[in-house]
Amino acid sequence: MVSAMVSGFLNWGEKQADKYFNAFFDCFDEIVKKPDLYQPVDHVRKGYRRCICGVDNIYYRVVENEIEIANILGSQDLDKL
Repeated sequence: MVSAMVSGFLNWGEKQADKYFNAFFDCFDEIVKKPDLYQPVDHVRKGYRRCICGVDNIYYRVVENEIEIANILGSQDLDKL
C-alpha cells in the first residue's frame, strides 16, 4: 500500500495522494461505526468482511468489540491472486 501511495504522489501529485490516503481513514471510521454493514466474505475466511474503498478492498473482522484490519488489497493486487 505504501508503494501505491508513493507512486500516486509521484504520478498525480500531493492533492490526489492526500485524497487517496484520507479515503482510507473515512472508510475506517465507517467500519468502526457500522462494522456489520459491509459484505461478509466467509468464502475468503470465516468471520471476515470486506469494505470497498475506491479501487481497494479492506478486509477486516470484529474481535472482542475491536476492529482488526487483516489486509488492504488494491485492484493490482487482486490480479496476482
